[in-house]
Amino acid sequence: MFGLTVPLITKADGTKFGKTEGGAVWLDPKKTSPYKFYQFWINTADADVYRFLKFFTFMSIEEINALEEEDKNSGKAPRAQYVLAEQVTRLVHGEEGLQAAKRITECLFSGSLSALSEADFEQLAQDGVPMVEMEKGADLMQALVDSELQPSRGQARKTIASNRKPSPLTVKNSPILNTSLKKKIVCLVVLPYCVAAKRITV
Repeated sequence: MFGLTVPLITKADGTKFGKTEGGAVWLDPKKTSPYKFYQFWINTADADVYRFLKFFTFMSIEEINALEEEDKNSGKAPRAQYVLAEQVTRLVHGEEGLQAAKRITECLFSGSLSALSEADFEQLAQDGVPMVEMEKGADLMQALVDSELQPSRGQARKTIASNRKPSPLTVKNSPILNTSLKKKIVCLVVLPYCVAAKRITV
């Protein structure tokens, strides 16, 4: 029998890197989706990221040092977090899991949700964004109220009416309205016939 041990890993703030500190991620995609897993590493602190690249990836010390030097001299946001997220997500979830995580991230950022697949929506339903389940026959106004994005159907009606360019979303050929105004919020709405994300402004 063989075992592998490592020293206790701590973050720059002194807290432990582990499930007892809260916000832990799991290798099992049923417990932590590839999207959530990817986001976890994207949010690594600058003070930790190069050390974590040494701990959790197979990059050489020379590659990591070169990346750190590049980030210091770029005058832009560091690339290290994206490299770490890509490396670890690919290692755990494979290329398919990594591409799904990146696709979901880009779609939520840009608002172009039509590129998401049914499997992507399932990841979001698992642990990606706030979710509300709708009853059969419910309309968009009720979705806004049930998701607590609007206090009443009356206010929801005004929000919808003030939207200049509502754009259609389709999931398995089922049309879903996607409204977008000023403040961008994503809420997952589960309908009896499909799952769709709505990028909504309130």
